[in-house]
Amino acid sequence: GLGLYIDGSNNADLYGFTLTNLYVHHGGMNDGQHLILVGLYQGHSVHDVLIDNVEASNGWRGIEIGGKCCNIPASRSTNITIRNANVHDVQSDGILTASSNNALTENSLVYNTGLMSALQNHTPNGLWTWDCDNCTVQFNEVYASHSPTWDGGAFDIDYFTHNNTYQYNYGHDNDAYCMSIFGGDGNDV
Repeated sequence: GLGLYIDGSNNADLYGFTLTNLYVHHGGMNDGQHLILVGLYQGHSVHDVLIDNVEASNGWRGIEIGGKCCNIPASRSTNITIRNANVHDVQSDGILTASSNNALTENSLVYNTGLMSALQNHTPNGLWTWDCDNCTVQFNEVYASHSPTWDGGAFDIDYFTHNNTYQYNYGHDNDAYCMSIFGGDGNDV
């Protein structure tokens, strides 16, 4: 199942969520069974979200932010902050910020991710952004990021992304890269 899930209905956007001082653990171990999931690409986005001092462990994915998808900047989630997170021992990604504008992920520790034995959904990374504009990732550490096939890196700026800044991060001892940038097949990055 899901650990903590915030989502809406009727295509209505959601506003103003603060998640602080939480320990979310031992969720489901299969695709879609997230520990913390805010928004799920279902025709609405979330705005003004703070996730601070949260630990997420032993589940499918650690923390994921979603929004209206894909490559439609005016309808994405906005003003997202994830800080002081500790995400570890997850089957897929540690922290994924997707379909968002003006997101900040900082001062977080992500390790022992991508533990799935066979590929489900997409290949995992430690901490990454996808379909994000004006997103900043800084002062984070990612290590022991794994993957059953490709990826398995620490940090990743992925498709449909513009003006992202990754700075002052530390990635080490991962299956693959420290930092990657994707989108070379004609999609903007």
